[in-house]
Amino acid sequence: KKFGIKSPQNILEIGCGTGNHPRFLSKSGISLVAIDIDRQMVKIAQKKLSNLSNVKVIHTSVERLEAKGFDLVIAMFNIVTYLDDTNQLMQFMKGVARHLNNGGAFIFDCWNGVAAIKDPPKKLKKITLQQDGSFLKCNLISQTDFFNQKTKLNYDIRVKNGGRVEHGISSFDQTLWTPMQIKHAIFEAGLELVLCSPLMQPEKKASRKDW
Repeated sequence: KKFGIKSPQNILEIGCGTGNHPRFLSKSGISLVAIDIDRQMVKIAQKKLSNLSNVKVIHTSVERLEAKGFDLVIAMFNIVTYLDDTNQLMQFMKGVARHLNNGGAFIFDCWNGVAAIKDPPKKLKKITLQQDGSFLKCNLISQTDFFNQKTKLNYDIRVKNGGRVEHGISSFDQTLWTPMQIKHAIFEAGLELVLCSPLMQPEKKASRKDW
């Protein structure tokens, strides 16, 4: 309302993962299409959301999605940061623009590459969780390549449930996009930058220190 954007009648979520955002948004009764490029994630989301008539989960990318005409597009939890290079970023933004109605909005979050380079991720972060008798321990090791604007996140996870112990390792890259690179892709796609703010602080203008 503050920026003159109408209340959405239909929503597209890019990178829906296992479907937690769509499940929350479905409570509004608004029609929602949720997409992801990970087939296994989509299977989990489809099963989780199968009883919701206003939600459709599809295995596809935004560039290949056939449905169009959305009032609101969202890509939350660093989806943009997973894009590998400038060409992917440009095609992604153009794909979003093609699916937006006039006057619609695109909301996304991503790392601020300038802040990440100035204050890099900690090399080692330890996380422990306990719930319902299960114990989870995660060591997160990060390696940052400043020249190529990449941070590799390496997760070493152990879960203990009773006498059973499961161990898994997962690694992926995050791209440290600078605000200028993001703005350029937005403008080239024909979109307008309305607001850039720190996470969970929409009334504040983001600075170079805000991650």
